[in-house]
Amino acid sequence: MNRIYYAERDTTLFEKVSDQNTGIDEVLELTKIASGSRLNGEIQADTYNSRILIDFGTEISSISQSIVNGEIPALNNGHITSASVFLNLRATDASDLLQSYSIKVYPISESWDNGSGRVDDEPKTRIGSSWLYRSGDSIAQTGVPWSTGSAASYATSPGTTEPKGGGAWMTGSGFEASQSFQNESPDLRINVTDIVKQQLQGTIANNGFIIKRPHADEIDGEVRGSIKFFGRESHTIFVPKLEVC
Repeated sequence: MNRIYYAERDTTLFEKVSDQNTGIDEVLELTKIASGSRLNGEIQADTYNSRILIDFGTEISSISQSIVNGEIPALNNGHITSASVFLNLRATDASDLLQSYSIKVYPISESWDNGSGRVDDEPKTRIGSSWLYRSGDSIAQTGVPWSTGSAASYATSPGTTEPKGGGAWMTGSGFEASQSFQNESPDLRINVTDIVKQQLQGTIANNGFIIKRPHADEIDGEVRGSIKFFGRESHTIFVPKLEVC
């Protein structure tokens, strides 16, 4: 029998409005605005991306308890064995996507504050996580920036550095997952078993997942469009979930 675990918090980080929080928005967005493209009637001089943060919090502990109870196949040391864990997000809208593309998932390497903003807030909510900050109040200049601004390898490789921020995450074998798409629905169902194993074993802190495009896709000049997913605040049956199969 498959078991379902639901997200406890999620938000979108927008490079275009780098100190904006959207922690209680109903929709999560994976969007690329390419330099030279038109947005709201204006030609963009720079390239901007958005990334998604999602955290299952105590639900990871629930998975661990299900292992203890024998409800999920596991060895005595608590490791997942014959079960697989999938991260599921249902798309609510998509536009300007290429026929072929991929999406990456990594474990977040730092704690973050969900915040209480929405994308349409006026004035913009600037308390909580954003592209530049993982917590705090950017207006009061008490925002806590993402320490690396990008990927921090769990092993010896330093990963990449992106001073503009956008989160911090682990890279390397066992610390990433991906899904490729080819003329198909943009719904996300990605195998994150290796990452969840690391969280269950305590090898890494359980700060959730970051969902993003591959680095090369984020920085190239290609128009790669937008995918919007139902978030945990959407009040639908399509909220983000982990499925243990």
